[in-house]
Amino acid sequence: MNLKKLACLLIASGAMAFGALPAQATLILYLDAGGGNDITVVDNGAGDLDSAVGSVRWAGTLGTWLSNFSFTQGTSNSPGTGVASLDLFSFYATSRRNGNLRIELVEDGFLSPIGPSLEATSSVVGKTTGKVSFESLLDNVTIGTLGTYSGGAFSGDTGTTVSTAGGFSLTQIAKIEHKYAGVTEFRSNTSITSVAEPTTLGILGLGLIGFAYMRRRRES
Repeated sequence: MNLKKLACLLIASGAMAFGALPAQATLILYLDAGGGNDITVVDNGAGDLDSAVGSVRWAGTLGTWLSNFSFTQGTSNSPGTGVASLDLFSFYATSRRNGNLRIELVEDGFLSPIGPSLEATSSVVGKTTGKVSFESLLDNVTIGTLGTYSGGAFSGDTGTTVSTAGGFSLTQIAKIEHKYAGVTEFRSNTSITSVAEPTTLGILGLGLIGFAYMRRRRES
């Protein structure tokens, strides 16, 4: 094969590989206070107060909800080929009176972690003077719910096995309800990790036993 043909083949192969890559990830933060008071903030788009890629932050007034020293932030480690992780943090979400606030964080650029068995874990910690509940979704399918929590400090976690094929999305949703003026703040995380199967663990164990045996023979 001459050099010209080889170059054409490499270019064609590269184009095929490039075409197989996942689409550019998009991290989006939604806030909805009802009554037409809602906002959408895209990573590095209008309203994003964090210039870092993979992190979006918003602060402002939304309906009855105030911005005094408060902000909401979401981060993603997309494409997350080892551990896929989505983190949602709301600091000092304050309402002047009764009201509801729905916060949603979405990232659609994840790749399946290596391994045939996957585990989804969700955790949350925070405090509220009202009520708050949480939901995690993989490709719009619920993989974990936590709450409803009310009246003070709270924490919780949950986990389940899941499966994915190729790229996938993760979503975190927080729903806050205040019956009167109050404050809610929290940090929640959703992660997808690979889980070693029993056969793999058994092979690893046999290998360690064999290594110990060979070392003992050399020392004797």
